[in-house]
Amino acid sequence: MISWVEKFAAVGCALLGSNYLSAIYQCKSEYDNAIIESRLSKLEDPISCLDRKVPEVSIYLYSQLGLNDFNIDIDDTLDFDVIRVLKLLAAAGYIEYNGVFVSFINPEYVFYMASLHEKNHILNELVGYIHDCQSGCHIQAEDLSKSLDVPLVLVLSLFDIYAGKGFGLYDKTVRHESYFVE
Repeated sequence: MISWVEKFAAVGCALLGSNYLSAIYQCKSEYDNAIIESRLSKLEDPISCLDRKVPEVSIYLYSQLGLNDFNIDIDDTLDFDVIRVLKLLAAAGYIEYNGVFVSFINPEYVFYMASLHEKNHILNELVGYIHDCQSGCHIQAEDLSKSLDVPLVLVLSLFDIYAGKGFGLYDKTVRHESYFVE
């Protein structure tokens, strides 16, 4: 809001000097800057840019996760805006939503939710533990999840992200998920 007030003040100052062409160029420049800022925002945080309620809904979803949950049952009395955001997230490939439950299929989205909900030192410890392991280290997902008191789906998402970058191998054997650092 304040930035637009400053922009109008700049245009007003250009008009006071009775240089109308300068005022027109100033308006166009301010408009172009706003467009560029909007585009950069979408590049920096594409998830939040889907809708203004995405962060709020993401915090709600993460808070509903138990330590061993992979899906969340959805209450049929949820607000229309929440349902709309769930459909947007599903259309963008971040979650699966069928009207009854939500499944988390995108590891980046799980980490996004955690970054909104978890304390920074918990996430730093989790990422640091995985990142700083020496070659040959074997990490059990369930043990790490319990030790840091974070949902298992978050630990598995980080395993998936790190394995996708070629840092290690992610064993997806159900109930024995683990990560082996190469």
